[in-house]
Amino acid sequence: MSLFLNNFIKALITCPLFFVFLISNVNAEEITLKLKNGDIVSGKLLNKESTSKVKVIISPIYGKISINESDIHIKPSKIEKESKTSTNKESPRSSEIVKKKIEDFSGSLTFGFNGDSHDRDSSLDLNLGFDAIYTLNSYKHAIETSWDKGIYDMDGGTSDNIDVTDTISLNGKSEYYVNDDLSIHLINKYDLNSDAIYGSSRFLSSIGITKYIIDEDKISLSFELGPAAHYIYGGPYCETTRDCGNLYYANSLKTNFSKNLTDQITLSIYNHITGTHGRSFYLGNEFTSSLKYQERQDSATFITLDYKNIYQEIIDPILEDRFSFNIGFNI
Repeated sequence: MSLFLNNFIKALITCPLFFVFLISNVNAEEITLKLKNGDIVSGKLLNKESTSKVKVIISPIYGKISINESDIHIKPSKIEKESKTSTNKESPRSSEIVKKKIEDFSGSLTFGFNGDSHDRDSSLDLNLGFDAIYTLNSYKHAIETSWDKGIYDMDGGTSDNIDVTDTISLNGKSEYYVNDDLSIHLINKYDLNSDAIYGSSRFLSSIGITKYIIDEDKISLSFELGPAAHYIYGGPYCETTRDCGNLYYANSLKTNFSKNLTDQITLSIYNHITGTHGRSFYLGNEFTSSLKYQERQDSATFITLDYKNIYQEIIDPILEDRFSFNIGFNI
């Protein structure tokens, strides 16, 4: 535990310097909106707090304000040149129109089948999943859960070599947006693998920052970085394994990338690297790629093809490959 505390204190000292550097290098997008009542409102567009129905901007006169899409006469892209030569100023009555609470919720349910390959055996799984995102002004909360019921062939194919296992994943992330390109986050991640010899349960908690490099409708790229606490326990051999049942300091870095290949197909790639400082240094890496097909943006259903590679040196099994096909429903 002393090793964990020493490393955690070092992280608390060094990480704020990195945070300040990133904050100082963020440039928000300046836009000008022309409203149907004739008012012109200028400021910094906050994409993360805006929705398809409401635009949120920081005005130098009125502060943070929200504008309904139905109140906008000319979109930002069409008024950009006009605003440079316009002598109109923001009218005081515009603040009475646009100051409103920004609240949004979205989520989905999925079910499908997984094909798993561990370093010891393989399986066919039934998969159920749920995810949701709730946004309120500068705060965003996201949760993602999945449950796999696996039937493993333990090298033989007879009834004596069949094992039924459960794999559960619970991920939660809460963010506060400092500005449109940077947020401070708290991430909690719990994984259960009943087939693991040791380290069947893992809990990772991280406080850090999310830096949004690209954030557009058709393409996005972001990084999540911060110190973490990593706790590993459970499994029949946990008591005889020196690293199992202890809390350790760790580092966490996650890359998120998404791109619309066509109007119906979206490619998403996530890569999460962890370094755990236990009795020795343990590397972990989870790579996920997904192809999502959705007929229209407002369609109630979608289909995904997913691949996940999990490598964790601190648990057994160390390596796992997973392929899945899922059908989802937006809620």
